[in-house]
This record gives sequence, structure tokens and C-alpha cells, in this order.
Amino acid sequence: MPEAVFHAFVLGLLANLRSVYDIRSQAESGLGRADIIMITKTSRYPAGYVIEFKSIKPGEDIERAAQEALRQIMEKQYDAPVISAGMIQETVRRLAVLLQGKQVFVRE
Repeated sequence: MPEAVFHAFVLGLLANLRSVYDIRSQAESGLGRADIIMITKTSRYPAGYVIEFKSIKPGEDIERAAQEALRQIMEKQYDAPVISAGMIQETVRRLAVLLQGKQVFVRE
């Protein structure tokens, strides 16, 4: 539940970027569904984003959870729509957003 609430919150914040990014939520992507994908619409913003949210319990290893989320992005090829849109690998940002109670951690 915390993951879904945070996902909706972040999606609401990203809505302001619709003029420069194609923002997709829970879209078919590669071999699964990425939480959020952002594909740039303009060369002024050269980075694309793949964001995966993970809710973890207190005491769980944050770095290990982040690595698992980033591995999931790569293994399930969540970045496929961003690459298909013409972006090169180096400009794609893959973000693991970890929720632990009231704390939020972001790893790339």
C-alpha cells in the first residue's frame, strides 16, 4: 500500500512535465511493467528515466534492495521503450526508489 500511494504522489508531481516528457505509469515495458517511464519529447531534456519503486521493511538492507530493483529494471528490460524512442543507453537514468517507513531513498 505505501508503494502505491507514493507512486500516485510522484506521478502527480511529474504531471507538470508532460509538455517535455511522455510519462507512462505501469506501462508494458520489455518483459514486464515498469512503475514509471519518462521519454523525452525534446532535445533540451536529453535524459530518459525508468523508475522502480520498492517498499522495504525496517531493518532491511537498503543497498541490497536498491541493487535488486536496479537489476529488475535491467533484466526485465524496462528501458526498452526509452531506447526504442531513439535515446542512447548513456542518457537513460534508471532509478530505484525505496520506501522504508517515512524514509525515502533513491539509488541509480
